Amino acid sequence: MPLPEKRKNEKPNQFISRCMNNTEMKKEFPNKKQRLAVCFQRAKKKKSYGWECMEELKKEGRVLSSKNEKLIQDAKDALERLLQANKKN
Repeated sequence: MPLPEKRKNEKPNQFISRCMNNTEMKKEFPNKKQRLAVCFQRAKKKKSYGWECMEELKKEGRVLSSKNEKLIQDAKDALERLLQANKKN
């Protein structure tokens, strides 16, 4: 089963949710922080993709717990490290 790709017109939070819950992603990336970072990267968006997701959820009247906001921050940091490592190679 291939890893998920962002669909045309799919909202950021919809893609991240689908990507995080994808069976293949869970198998390949059991660590949630790493999986979230990979989902951001697969979305082919700028580094602030996680923050866009949070803003979209807030507009819908949904609030993320501080634990989930920390998870997104940690994933963003992990993604930045991955991007820096890729630049070096």
